Amino acid sequence: TITASELYDWQMSLNDKYDKATTTNSYRATARAIWKQLKKQGIQVCDVVDVFEFRPEERGVKAISELNYWKELASSGLRDAAMAALVTESGIRRGGLAGMRLSTTEFWISEIGEQCLATKVVEKGDKPRIAFGLDLSAKLVKTWLDVRKSYLIALRVAEHDHVWIATDSGKLLLYEDSKVTR
Repeated sequence: TITASELYDWQMSLNDKYDKATTTNSYRATARAIWKQLKKQGIQVCDVVDVFEFRPEERGVKAISELNYWKELASSGLRDAAMAALVTESGIRRGGLAGMRLSTTEFWISEIGEQCLATKVVEKGDKPRIAFGLDLSAKLVKTWLDVRKSYLIALRVAEHDHVWIATDSGKLLLYEDSKVTR
């Protein structure tokens, strides 16, 4: 049997060692879990409600930082899926992908309600052309641009005109990095 006074003395000794709130909450949560297990095993323990200074336990998802949220979205394959769809629908080459700019990319809704995009690209032979993306690539690229913008802000990288960025740094995506399996 563990008495309330023994438990109280133990808590006071731990309070002296762990004065930071996060550490205190961690050890209290651990103590609560241990007590539940002891009770389940039939061991007689005192009621901890009046002994421990427990804060009400909040249930929910652990928060992640804003930077990590955008980093997860940026590296989740959205960028690569958008590039693959655009390459498939428009025939843009790697040089065209690496050279795509926000300022020369436009989105609109077609007469039948599908999203479309047009972008000016300069590819092989330095000849500019307009490439078109259909519903899937337009939706993916548009979603990527929303994630890209917020990710650059979270990384504190200055906004630039390039559509495609490296997902680990926010820097410009180089020609060598714009490989898309055909």
